[in-house]
Amino acid sequence: MKRRTRSANRCPTIFRVKTRSMRRRATVRPRGSTSFLKAADKVVEVMEHVPASVKVVRHIEKRLICKDCDTTVAGEMPKLPITRGKPGPSLLAHIMVAKFDDHIPLYRLSEMYERMGIDISRSVMADWVGRVSLLIEPLVMLVKAYVVGTDRIHTDDTPVDVLDPGRGTTATGRLWAYVFDGSGYKDDRPKAVAYYYSADRKGIHPEAHLADFSGVMHADGYGGYKKLYGNKITEAACMAHVRRKFHDVIKLKASPVARGSPEPYRRALRTVEARIHGMTADERRALRQQHARPLLDSLKAWIEGDAADRPAEAEAGGGHALCLIAMGGVECLHRRWACRDR
Repeated sequence: MKRRTRSANRCPTIFRVKTRSMRRRATVRPRGSTSFLKAADKVVEVMEHVPASVKVVRHIEKRLICKDCDTTVAGEMPKLPITRGKPGPSLLAHIMVAKFDDHIPLYRLSEMYERMGIDISRSVMADWVGRVSLLIEPLVMLVKAYVVGTDRIHTDDTPVDVLDPGRGTTATGRLWAYVFDGSGYKDDRPKAVAYYYSADRKGIHPEAHLADFSGVMHADGYGGYKKLYGNKITEAACMAHVRRKFHDVIKLKASPVARGSPEPYRRALRTVEARIHGMTADERRALRQQHARPLLDSLKAWIEGDAADRPAEAEAGGGHALCLIAMGGVECLHRRWACRDR
């Protein structure tokens, strides 16, 4: 399946501007003629960069004093995100997006503003980030509630280095992501990602995050998820993590069992998934049952056959335990195709 690439020669419509026509004298002097026909215009589009700019908006509060009672009457000043602070909403939004979406450290942002002739120190911006985080907390809670309120999610976690004052080094925390994206099966509900942070990778964290979730969860083989599967949450196992076990054995010791890994099955399954992407839920389920399930049945038969035919060889290469793990993964995949209606 080919990736769709954007043409570098086409400017997005939103960036197009109208320019004046360029008129020049003829490169070849006409031979006495004064009658001409209009030819097609030659258009050359050049993309330019317009540097960002910062402006100061001055709010003036008009005041009047009553001559009789000395009562002061004044207009209402706009409410600012940070009381008695200089940053406006757009400046704060730019800093938050730059830091958390573009991953630009605050000290680099300070340098970028300095090039524009604006002095905003890193400590000041850090204070602003903290204050904005408190302001948008209601929005964060709404996003988290929306994600756990859907009927299917993808989840994963990743390590993050965090400062550990007093030790002279960093500690390893975890960032958990829970994603809802129904674009692959024509679900028009908005996409959303809910992020959580924890200081460690204990299973109590996803258990707390998903306390109100009920539906299908696509996740890796992390042991902390096992307690979640059951009445409310249905497991959708990941084929890539089954394949990874075979790869790990090959790295440790060459094993015929592992070298006959389910790569052809994986490629075939990916072909099926590419074919059904963007179809309705019923269409996807029907084609998966028709094309994907026989592949998984064959994969399970291959694993059981190799483990039974070469037990000693599998034991020597660590393949026996591997096959048991992979068989468990295939069973999970069977449940995945059987239970999911995407």
